[in-house]
Amino acid sequence: MLVAPEFVIWDFNGTILDDVTLAAASISELLRRRDLPCLDTSTYRQLFGFPVSEYFERVGFDLSVEDLTELSDEFHESYLAGVDACSLNDGVMELLESFQRSGVTQFIL
Repeated sequence: MLVAPEFVIWDFNGTILDDVTLAAASISELLRRRDLPCLDTSTYRQLFGFPVSEYFERVGFDLSVEDLTELSDEFHESYLAGVDACSLNDGVMELLESFQRSGVTQFIL
């Protein structure tokens, strides 16, 4: 029998919220504005990672020319314009409720 954990730490983007298509579209919008190749969702998943500066370089931005803060702000502007259309990943609500019923403390990053 499995014992419920004392607490669970959730990552919001991509784990709770199904936003991978939006994230790929948002970074592609920035790339398109600079005449750089856009990313499909599969390529986005392959290239995404931390630190974000290295991710931005992997997708094609030249951070010796572009300011990371400005790129990040531009990305978030595009992302936030579409986030309301995103939904939760399948089964997430049931899982969150199950942990809540079991008295497990949950944190979302």
